[in-house]
Amino acid sequence: MSIGKLVINSAKHLVTHDGMPVTLRRNEYRLLIALANDPTRIFTRTELASQLYGSRRAVAERAVDLIVHGLRDKLGVQAILTIRGVGYRMCHSGWQ
Repeated sequence: MSIGKLVINSAKHLVTHDGMPVTLRRNEYRLLIALANDPTRIFTRTELASQLYGSRRAVAERAVDLIVHGLRDKLGVQAILTIRGVGYRMCHSGWQ
């Protein structure tokens, strides 16, 4: 899967940005996959927490913010947009 300069090889669990490997934690990778599978969709924290933590999602919603923060540190601040009051989505222009 490719989004601009971001390449995700889900068979090998590898992520590269601009040809350079990016080391992600397990939940960072899972959240990135969720966002990248439907890059124009806005995901709520509840939806993302449910995908990451299953039945423990109520406790984990704020943890989603920390995972997004980690992804932004590794992929660039523009990579994931915050839609205030709604949630998160991929930013196509962040990968240019």
